[in-house]
Amino acid sequence: MHRLSALVLALVATACVPELAPVDDPDTGAYAGPDQDDASDDKEPAQGQQGGDDDEDVCAWADELGDAIEDAPNLGMIDTPGAICGELDEAGNDGGGYAGDLDFVAFQVGWDATYHLSLAWTASEADYDLYVFEITDEGYETVSDSYIEGTEYESITLRLEAGATYVAGIAGWDGGAGEWTLTVE
Repeated sequence: MHRLSALVLALVATACVPELAPVDDPDTGAYAGPDQDDASDDKEPAQGQQGGDDDEDVCAWADELGDAIEDAPNLGMIDTPGAICGELDEAGNDGGGYAGDLDFVAFQVGWDATYHLSLAWTASEADYDLYVFEITDEGYETVSDSYIEGTEYESITLRLEAGATYVAGIAGWDGGAGEWTLTVE
């Protein structure tokens, strides 16, 4: 079975029209990330990401909220260029579909433009895949995907529109658990 078909079948079983509520920091209006009171200094951006003094300079951290599109935290409008980071708890497949962790993160962009999305990860010998969905009145539709076999990082170049809500799906096909960084520029 094709990887995208397996992911879509898994999503159809759980997805209707998702209601994605923004996850905002009331003081700054930006996504605060998980557990900011005890923010972890040991989290590093995935290979290829430039770091600052702390992760908030580099990434909007995405909580693990489940393996379904309707559970995707909505980061609201993200800065571009910018990055979204998260962590897959496990990666694996059953020969035809994903059997490991899936992460979904909703976001919007500030203007109509062509964007380059690239996915990097820290787990050595892992194979993570990237999907982009657009939320519609009927549910969602797949906009683009990248699932290069092997440990090569994934990337997509596509046109995104201001006002639309997109969901990035990160799926672990093989390898181990690890942090991932999705760069949007």
